[in-house]
Amino acid sequence: NRLFCNHERLMKAILKAVPNSRFGSRRDSYCYSRCQSAINEAVNVMVSDAEKLMVSNEYSVFLEYLIKTLERLKEFPVWDDACNNKDTVNLKKQLQAMCDKVAETLTFHGEL
Repeated sequence: NRLFCNHERLMKAILKAVPNSRFGSRRDSYCYSRCQSAINEAVNVMVSDAEKLMVSNEYSVFLEYLIKTLERLKEFPVWDDACNNKDTVNLKKQLQAMCDKVAETLTFHGEL
């Protein structure tokens, strides 16, 4: 629960960083540059938390965390420029790689 409360706080920080734009899009490169530090912090915390859970060998907790974090990914803003969406794409790839590693470990031990 503590992890998810922290994630909620990080997501609110991202949305708070989005400037109110009277002219143009709220998803352009300018808005991304204003939110980039909050996005990077959220991504780093989510990856760090996932790595800690994976190292602890609590795979059921890790898989639950993974499901909730992938749902949380849907809350990240989608930017007009595809290059600006790289943070969420990379986060998804990192989580997928961790999930594959856990699945491989579980099948190796015959637990899956």
